[in-house]
Amino acid sequence: MLTSSQRIASRTHATQGPPGIQGIAGEKGPRGANGATGATGATGATGAAGHSGQTICHYTFPISTEINHANLPSPFVGTIAVSTGWNTYRNSNTYPSYIAWNHENQLESNKLCVSWIEQTGTNIHKFLSMLREGDCVTIQSKTNHLLVQEWILNSPPVPHDNYMEFGVNLANSDSLAITDPSAIFIFAYNGHALTRALETRIASLEGAVASLIARLTN
Repeated sequence: MLTSSQRIASRTHATQGPPGIQGIAGEKGPRGANGATGATGATGATGAAGHSGQTICHYTFPISTEINHANLPSPFVGTIAVSTGWNTYRNSNTYPSYIAWNHENQLESNKLCVSWIEQTGTNIHKFLSMLREGDCVTIQSKTNHLLVQEWILNSPPVPHDNYMEFGVNLANSDSLAITDPSAIFIFAYNGHALTRALETRIASLEGAVASLIARLTN
């Protein structure tokens, strides 16, 4: 019979058995709580400004063959519709309407005169005054799209009693004289035209306020 010391020695020298089979995986644990939202990133740089938009206007005018602008009628000398000659003012017996060149050969002209009042009686003075040196204008026959002239303004518009005077150069050598009774005056101005007008008004108001403050403080 083995003594206790022999039994201990026997256990000490026993050989380790092989590992057991891996147990079945346990169930998936519950999803953890969402982490805190990160800080907002820095704002990106402002993109470049887009190109100014354009506004295209077109109005119809009776054609005048009067090349001496001093002979163009004043606002109160218009006549009722006449079927012949340059004196064809169809819109009003008070405000005559016309478009005129300063040369018998229209394409040799260096000035255009466009009345404030177009053929239907609408006052377009504000729109004409927005045109600037370097802007392009087109004149087309009312009834024939092949009769077209293109001009470029070489100076700011000059206002007169009943018309706006434009210094011009012919912009397209394919332009043709227009012999129809009426023509369409077509022009475009950039979006900054209105901005300039607003800036002028703001500057005027600022000047008035500064003047008023100066008077109150003296």
